[in-house]
Amino acid sequence: MPTIYVTGNVNVDLIMGRIAEWPRFGTEIVLPHSENRIGGAAGNTALALQALGVRHRMIASVGDDIFGKWLQSGFTSADWAVARTETTISVGIVNPSGERTFLTSQGHLSVHAVDDVLSLLPQRASPGDILLLEGCFLSPPLLADYERLVDQAKARGFILSLDTGWPPQGWEPELRRRTLGWLSRLDHLIINEFEVIGLSGETTQEAAAAALRKTLPPAATLVVKRGSLGASG
Repeated sequence: MPTIYVTGNVNVDLIMGRIAEWPRFGTEIVLPHSENRIGGAAGNTALALQALGVRHRMIASVGDDIFGKWLQSGFTSADWAVARTETTISVGIVNPSGERTFLTSQGHLSVHAVDDVLSLLPQRASPGDILLLEGCFLSPPLLADYERLVDQAKARGFILSLDTGWPPQGWEPELRRRTLGWLSRLDHLIINEFEVIGLSGETTQEAAAAALRKTLPPAATLVVKRGSLGASG
């Protein structure tokens, strides 16, 4: 059977809330809820595939600390690059509407690089194997050489799927140009309703989706995630 390989960001999420307004610096408040869990786009995807019983393998990195060991223990099918640094932690603060603000440390994602992925990825894909690329903007060394990752994965015979995520630096012109360049190598593009507009430079979802379809190969699939409304193609 084909395997879905997932690579990208895995980190610790600490969710706390709910809070109506930010407290003043130098003060302390008590919140009614906290939840410590595995996070990151690649981590969440791998956990979902694991729960569904879908054949998969995650390729990711962690820090060399207790949090890194805890993350590794949560997955049944994964290969890890262990960085000589602390594990990335995201603290999510929830407001009364349910929206969250994340404060994320640099940690191991700041040193995660293309060779960390390629060294663990099979040299040759089996028929039907998919490589799902996630969290590309959160690791500067990875982003700096992302074209090589895309090209190498394609050369190894993988079906390529990209879930961009939102870039912390925003959709700067150079980042948009580079990301649009990756699209010509993809088989699937998975993007949310805000990212599709940011990447395309258009002002509506419909125009944005139409613009990106022109950049993708003719047989490629475009999926726009729309939250509670589901997804559209």
